[in-house]
Amino acid sequence: MRSAGTARKAVETLKAHNHLLEPQLAAGEKKPAVTCQSGNKSREWWEVHPESDSSFLAD
Repeated sequence: MRSAGTARKAVETLKAHNHLLEPQLAAGEKKPAVTCQSGNKSREWWEVHPESDSSFLAD
């Protein structure tokens, strides 16, 4: 997805259908930054629900 808005809508849909979860963090703890395929750092990431059919990741 090339647009941040489109990506965020897709993430919200996947979260609404319990495919993605917010990571469990201690109170006051920020999400650690991760390195994207582009090499950029981002704090926007989620966990795949362990019981999810993760076939949506096949792309």
